[in-house]
Amino acid sequence: MATVEVTGRMIGTPLLGRSKVTATLVDLNGTERLGYVASVEGEIVSEISASMGADGSWTLTLYANADVTSDYGDTLYRIREGTAGHTFGSNLYYIAVPSGGPHWVGDILTDPPGGAVESSYAVISVDGRTGVVDLSDLYLSSASASGSYLARSANLSDLANAGTARGNLGLGGAAVLEVGSSVNTVAAGNDSRLSDQRTPSDNSVTSAKIVNETIVNGDISASAGIALSKLETNPLARANHTGTQAASTISDLATVVQAYRLDQFANPNADVSLASHKLTSVTDPTSAQDAATKAFVDSAEYSVRPTDLGMKAWSYDPAAIVAGQTITDGIIYVMAVYPRRSMSVTGLCYFQFNAGASVTSGQAWIGLYDSSGNKMVDAALDSAVTSVGVKELVVSSQNITGGSLYYIALLSNGGGTDPQGGATNGNGAAQPFSGQGLSTGATLRYATNGSAATTLPATLTLASNSTTGAKPYWVGFS
Repeated sequence: MATVEVTGRMIGTPLLGRSKVTATLVDLNGTERLGYVASVEGEIVSEISASMGADGSWTLTLYANADVTSDYGDTLYRIREGTAGHTFGSNLYYIAVPSGGPHWVGDILTDPPGGAVESSYAVISVDGRTGVVDLSDLYLSSASASGSYLARSANLSDLANAGTARGNLGLGGAAVLEVGSSVNTVAAGNDSRLSDQRTPSDNSVTSAKIVNETIVNGDISASAGIALSKLETNPLARANHTGTQAASTISDLATVVQAYRLDQFANPNADVSLASHKLTSVTDPTSAQDAATKAFVDSAEYSVRPTDLGMKAWSYDPAAIVAGQTITDGIIYVMAVYPRRSMSVTGLCYFQFNAGASVTSGQAWIGLYDSSGNKMVDAALDSAVTSVGVKELVVSSQNITGGSLYYIALLSNGGGTDPQGGATNGNGAAQPFSGQGLSTGATLRYATNGSAATTLPATLTLASNSTTGAKPYWVGFS
């Protein structure tokens, strides 16, 4: 918020170093108030001062009153011109500072709507007497004698009416009573009759004088015998029990609970942990969501698993590799992998079928993509293509979610012998399972995605996967 300059000039000969001008924030009644400017952190508007120049000119830097917020409403500035430290002989007036500026003080003078009047700092008269007033004991004594004032030495005995004076002071009759224990006296604070332990002398406190529900548990003696019939609620009735009860106090709890079967309890609403223990004596599954026994799983596996060969997942059993398929320059080949469990992957694998291949440095890659086509990690194939066999390219650890679909992409560019990837056949057949929901876009197990590429992009549009030129390369995780 911009500040505003207000300028003025004190007519006469200012006392250099002693004359100054102050601006004080006041409300519309002329009362000094604090305020703040909302857009200026910590800015408190209070008295602001400026020294006068040799010619009596001065400049104050203020905030416009419209920009000042006060708990007391609208504000003005009270300007005082004069000698520093002295009130007498000062010029005093009020201004309302608008935005913009600079402003000449004479153009923004105003009167406080509340009719503020500066306090007088001089004694004008004493008892109607003006000029030099004699305040000696002689004057005061004569005034007392005339009944105009109370004499100090009289100690209030010269009051016209002591009773009326007490009434005007709000003092009742107790003000003139003596302290005592008889009629027409007042009791002292330590009077024994005021003791909390005093027993009524007439034994007049009966049950009729006790207010209902004022006796609490602490008032009843521990040895008091109270019949159950006198209680509103029978505490021994099971239906009236609230809160908790220790299991050890229920005699048959363990016997009854342990007799229940698991199928008699309510279904769980959260995962159930067996704390690293096994379920035993389980029958073989019959429905899709039944748990499977180890024997059932072992009997259902007729082929080699990736873990049998030190891998974590693959596109198919590498024993099915029968030929090499050329990795054509600039074509991105995409192979689907279906991990069955969650894992961390630190290596991407493919099979290099021919030896002595060469590629352009920085333009041959293997990469991992998630089911949305986002590249997770990649690695260069520059040195991997020079020899035959399974190639494992070490990458930073990636978390793989079981049951999700992932893709491994291959890309090569080179002017020498093109690398060949190991594949299931020699004619480039890319769709061995056509008609099983694996025929288009992101559902293809083997596909191409783009051409003339030199690097693997950050994102693949999986819906653009095509069978044109696709090759069933073997790939996997480790």
